[in-house]
Amino acid sequence: MSAELLEQLDMKLSVVRARTRSVALGYNTGFFLFGPGGSGKTFAVRGELETLDVPWTLHNSSMTAAGMFETLYDKPNDIHLLEDMEQVYSDKTAVGYLRSACWGDANMRKRYVTKTTAKKRISFEFRGGIIILSNLPLGDCGHLRALGTRLNPAEFVPTEEEKAALMVRIASKGKLGLSPEACLEVCEFILEFTNGRPLDLRLLDNSIGDRLMYDRRQSPVHWRDLVASRIEGSIEIPKHSRAERVQAEREIAKRIFEQFSDRAERAKAWQEETGKSERALYRRGEEVGVWK
Repeated sequence: MSAELLEQLDMKLSVVRARTRSVALGYNTGFFLFGPGGSGKTFAVRGELETLDVPWTLHNSSMTAAGMFETLYDKPNDIHLLEDMEQVYSDKTAVGYLRSACWGDANMRKRYVTKTTAKKRISFEFRGGIIILSNLPLGDCGHLRALGTRLNPAEFVPTEEEKAALMVRIASKGKLGLSPEACLEVCEFILEFTNGRPLDLRLLDNSIGDRLMYDRRQSPVHWRDLVASRIEGSIEIPKHSRAERVQAEREIAKRIFEQFSDRAERAKAWQEETGKSERALYRRGEEVGVWK
């Protein structure tokens, strides 16, 4: 990764973080961020919210208009993060509540959300903020486009090179209990195997899960095969090159030598995972320096 590429990526991420912070700290009432799925929108927004001492609530499933009112009523001081909820934005009543929540200037005007039925009228002051993440632009989200000036829309479309750089940066810190070295190994395999196909940042988390399951000896399939199958979108396991198979066998041998001191146990574990002879185990062990 070149310094120029990382600087370019950081400039885009810094704008997203600044917009998120402006809502979280009360300088603006809303923020609408859109772009392709798996591009890092959630990573950037949630990452910024987690650095701030403000209450926030994530919503990422279907919601009725009544549900929208209730969640704003129950948590009027929270930043409400709505992710991938495009179906809600065609509901005029639900969007009406969002419009009221984002009405006017965050610091200078009180915002009231009101619900009126045949029997009663409920009104409360909303002091929080609304952040919406979507794969679609504001104009394609039903009645939500009327909220344009209050939500401060922005598009986030990193290049494939920038997404790759972000994946490497995330992996280099370790994730989900997996070491930075192992995470980077998974990341490098993803970048090599995708071979120019569009990247999805969610693939990294899922693939790290595959690696963890394999390392814990809870998967009968090597993690590389699981990741390759995931990328291909098929239950069929793509055939790897000989170099990849050898590298996988070296990793297995190293782990077995670290885990077992008894020769018979080593041979049994090796045979179960690879189906190969004990001689092959010691050859791979010698190649990685755990056997002389």
